[in-house]
Amino acid sequence: MDEGYISSGKEDCYERRKSKFNYPSGSWRNRRAIKYVNFVTLILQQLAAAACVSLPSAFFPPRAIEKGFTETLVGLSFGLYSAVRILVFILVAKRLSSIGVKFTLCSGALVAASCVILFGIMDYAPSGDAYVTMCFVLRLVEAIFFSICVLSVHVMVTHIFVEKRTMMVGISQNMFSSGQIFGPAVGSLLYNVGGFMLPFVAIGAFSFAMAIINIGTIPSLPLDKPKRDISIGRLLRNTGSFMCALSQITVALNTSFYMAIFSIHLDESYGLPPTTIGYCFLIVPFCSFVTSLIMSALMQRYSWVNPVIVTIMGSVLQFVGLQLMGPTDVIEGLLPNYLSIVLFGCAIFGIASGFTFMPSLEAQTRIAIYKENWPDCPETHSIISSTYRVSNATGHMIGPVIGAALSEVYGFPTAASIMSLVGLINIAIMVTYQCHQYCH
Repeated sequence: MDEGYISSGKEDCYERRKSKFNYPSGSWRNRRAIKYVNFVTLILQQLAAAACVSLPSAFFPPRAIEKGFTETLVGLSFGLYSAVRILVFILVAKRLSSIGVKFTLCSGALVAASCVILFGIMDYAPSGDAYVTMCFVLRLVEAIFFSICVLSVHVMVTHIFVEKRTMMVGISQNMFSSGQIFGPAVGSLLYNVGGFMLPFVAIGAFSFAMAIINIGTIPSLPLDKPKRDISIGRLLRNTGSFMCALSQITVALNTSFYMAIFSIHLDESYGLPPTTIGYCFLIVPFCSFVTSLIMSALMQRYSWVNPVIVTIMGSVLQFVGLQLMGPTDVIEGLLPNYLSIVLFGCAIFGIASGFTFMPSLEAQTRIAIYKENWPDCPETHSIISSTYRVSNATGHMIGPVIGAALSEVYGFPTAASIMSLVGLINIAIMVTYQCHQYCH
C-alpha cells in the first residue's frame, strides 16, 4: 500500500468536490449560516439517537423483571439490539443513496423516536407475555430506524461541509459516542424526577422535534443507482482498512466492558455513592471528545498527520488506561491504589478513544477514495460509515459479555488486564503491518 495516500491527504480532492445541494439564493453569508444551522440540527439528532440507544441500560432491567422479563430475556433484548444494528448497516449501505438520504434520515428519526415514546408508555401495560413481546418489537423497530438515521447523518455531513469534512465528521461522531454515555446519566436523572415514562418521552420527543426541523431545513441529495463495484466487503479486503476495523472493534469492546462493569468496581472497591460514580463516568467521554476534536483539526489542517500512526498511538494509550483503571497487580506494585490513579486511567482511556475512532474512520475514507479510487459520492460515504459502525456495534455486542464473565470470575482488575491484552495484540499487528508498508 502506498503510504502517500494515507499521509498526504490529497488536498486537491477538496477542490474537486462540489456541493450538490440547492441552497436558497442569497448572500454567501446567508448560505453559510444555513449550513451551520443544518449541522447543529444534525448533530443534535445524532446525540438524541445515541442517548435513546443507551437509555434503557440505566433503569430498564429491574423494571423489566417486575413486568415479566427474566434476566436472560433482558440480556437478549440488548444483544438483539446490537445484532439488528449490524444487519441494518450491512443491508442499507449500498441502497441509501438510491432511497434518498434526506428521506431515510428524517423518516428513520421519526419512526424510531415514536418507538422510544411508546416504550415509555408501555410501563402502563399489564405484565406478562404481551408486555415482553411488545417491548421486543418496539426495541427492534427502534434499532432498525435509528441505525438508518445515524448512517444518513454521516452521509449528509460529509456532503454539506465539503472543505471541512474531517473536522465536521469528527464532531458528529463524537456526539454519537458522547450520547451513548450521557444517555444513562440523563435518563437516571429524569427517572428520579418523573418515573419510568419521563426519560423515554422527553428524549424521544426531543429526537422527534429535531426530525421535524430537519424536514424543513435540510436540502436533498440527488438520487443515485447502487454501484456494483463498491461494498463493505471490498473495503475490508484492503489490508489497511481491515486493520482500522480491528482497532475500532478493540476500542469499542473495551469501552462497552468499561461501561458495563466499572460502576460496580467503584462501588465495591471505593464505596462511592451513585452520584459520584456518575461524575466519574463523564471523564472518558469528555477526554475522548476533546482529543477527537483536536485530532480531527490536525488531520484537516496538516496533510502530514498519518491517521494510521495516530490509531496505533491510540491503541497504546488504551492499553495503559486499562492497566491503570484496575489497577492491576503490576501497577499496584509500582503505584499506590488511590482513586486518583484510577480516574487518571479513565482520562488516558478517553484520550485513547479520541486517538482511535476518528483517525481510523478518516484512514478508511482515504483508502476508499484515494487507494481504491471509489467515487466521492453519498454511496461511498454510506459504505465507509457502515463499515465503521459495524465494527463499533460488534465490539459493543461482545465486550459486555466477555468482560462481565471475566470480572465475575477474576474480579475487575484482572479482567481489565486481560481485556487490555486484546489492545496489545492489535498494537503488534498494526505495527507489523506499518513496518511492512515502510519497507515496501
